[in-house]
Amino acid sequence: MIVKQIDENLLKKSEGSKITGILIKWNGYKNKGVGIVMVIDLNLIEGLTGIKGSFKNPAPVKLKSINKLLSRLDDSFHAFKVEKEFVVTNDMKKQIMMAGTNPYALIGMMR
Repeated sequence: MIVKQIDENLLKKSEGSKITGILIKWNGYKNKGVGIVMVIDLNLIEGLTGIKGSFKNPAPVKLKSINKLLSRLDDSFHAFKVEKEFVVTNDMKKQIMMAGTNPYALIGMMR
């Protein structure tokens, strides 16, 4: 797992969404993989929880939002979407894992 803090205002993404991260499925036999960028639809979350700005508020409000989402678990999975899908080469995988690299710049998601 690699964690890198990125200014989300610099990312190309759907309006009303928040990027949750990049997931890479790697095939070691073929030495290539597929990556996806996942987003959460904040408007849908607000509709499900009834709390405006659910994930922009302080921690207690976020916890209340998460608690309400758990009670609507059957509906909440619709809030997660694939924003972008891309092919991952061996070189790209190495670059993504390298310290100091911006993975969103590598896949063309920076403004």
